[in-house]
Amino acid sequence: MNITELARRCHANGRRWFPSNHESERAAITHCTLGLVGEAGEVANKVKKLFGYSDQTVPPNLRADIVEELIDTLIYNMVLLDILNADIDAEVEKVVAKCVARWGREA
Repeated sequence: MNITELARRCHANGRRWFPSNHESERAAITHCTLGLVGEAGEVANKVKKLFGYSDQTVPPNLRADIVEELIDTLIYNMVLLDILNADIDAEVEKVVAKCVARWGREA
């Protein structure tokens, strides 16, 4: 499964689980954008907790919490891209090509 297919799957789940939030394209974009921003705030709150630790390593429980919130943001991003009918794989390749042109070859 590529990322575009995964985005379609996430979008289909969102429509099934939260039909009232997907009654129109505008409603779905609004719901997902607000959800994305909320989840990004949760990522920031988890990262903020790093200031409470004196060493430079991220504790495993906090690492897991940050990953979970980042996955939530990823899902909202993928659903938004699917709503907009983006071919995510192709769009990523375009951005990578721009980066290569600016900063040199890929790693």
